Amino acid sequence: MKIIFLLAAFTILSTSGWSQISTLSQNFDGVCVSGTGIPSSWLEYTPAHLGTIPQGEWVCTSNHGKGGTPGMQCTDTFSNATHLDSSFLLTPLLGLSSYVPGHVYLQFDTKTSNFLLGGELTILHTTDSTDPDTATAINLTPGMMPVFTNGDSTDWVTHVIDLTPYESTGSFYIAFMFTSTATTGSIWFLDNVLLTTHNITLHDPELNAAELKMSIIGMCSSNQIDVGITNGKGDYQMALTDMTGRVIYLEQVNVPNSNLRYSIKGLNLAPGMYFLKLGNGQSFDVTKVVVQ
Repeated sequence: MKIIFLLAAFTILSTSGWSQISTLSQNFDGVCVSGTGIPSSWLEYTPAHLGTIPQGEWVCTSNHGKGGTPGMQCTDTFSNATHLDSSFLLTPLLGLSSYVPGHVYLQFDTKTSNFLLGGELTILHTTDSTDPDTATAINLTPGMMPVFTNGDSTDWVTHVIDLTPYESTGSFYIAFMFTSTATTGSIWFLDNVLLTTHNITLHDPELNAAELKMSIIGMCSSNQIDVGITNGKGDYQMALTDMTGRVIYLEQVNVPNSNLRYSIKGLNLAPGMYFLKLGNGQSFDVTKVVVQ
């Protein structure tokens, strides 16, 4: 679904207590027991509408987090309005230099009241907290494992995003952006947001039960990458990102049998290192790509 922003004016709900942190572990249990505010040092942006058009927003919920504990939710109240809109929930300012040279991942739990209704959740990397609508932002959602699927509407799913490429890029924020449609009535729920050095999607036997394996065949050129896929059968999402996390190539790939040779062509890549990720809701793999 294409995301369209109609308004660029945002209301800043909270700005107190912001300072850069290198660790993040927020389960919302202490701050969302009562009330509908947001945690200290987090920030919410909601569109500043003209007239009386209702606004959807991120709020605390006392019992709709994972396991019936407190959590966050963004309610889509635009069912009767003929426009699109968005609401942003931003983490505190993050700095990851202390993790160098190791790995660091963003992990969080989500679900939605009805995935098929069309409300969309997008995870962004941004260095600008003043206006996430107009700031330069990188969409991290395509590289997330597992990807959002219809199963997210029936139960909580733990998602992981590799933030290792951003360890030396300075300070930034992670923004959870909920986008409504003109006719949706869904609610997105969020809980247990943390930074971790352990990628559960690589080591959880249930998520990687199919033991999907991906390897680079031969030398990679600027216009062709040959990939070998084994132990996989079904539909997968393939994403190629650069070292900053920018998605360069994204495509749905069907693997008809347990072994497949797949070629990515015509990208005109600059020399350097890239990451190629392949996965679905059950299994995935990631490999480095070096273009000479």
